[in-house]
Amino acid sequence: MPIYEYECQGCKHTFETFQSMKDNALTTCPKCSEDKLVRLISGGIAGFVNSPRTVGALADRNAARMSKEQKGRAAEEQRTQKDQVLYEQLPAGMSRMEKPKQIKQPWYKKGQIVSTKKITKMTEQQKKKYIKTGQS
Repeated sequence: MPIYEYECQGCKHTFETFQSMKDNALTTCPKCSEDKLVRLISGGIAGFVNSPRTVGALADRNAARMSKEQKGRAAEEQRTQKDQVLYEQLPAGMSRMEKPKQIKQPWYKKGQIVSTKKITKMTEQQKKKYIKTGQS
């Protein structure tokens, strides 16, 4: 049901109301009860949703929004993860490649001593102590 705007020519009262397209226009003002009500012409509500339809389009949109520093950090993290996965997939006793010298941690885990799983199991007092001192 569309929303219609009305204005009273007598008291200048304006209001909106839901009406069916089949309903006749209102004529009586609800404020002053005079038959001087006029339906106003207004623009409709229109919106465009520019959402990506594929994962690739989403990745392209997100990459376009990233700064050069963020893109470099993301590329380095992907290379590190790829090296780690390749190393872990080697069968026991095989060494097709050398173990990576230093597997970099993501920026959000740098300096973290306690695992996230352990932190979620901590009490509130233990969490406060960990935040203040860095020790669990």
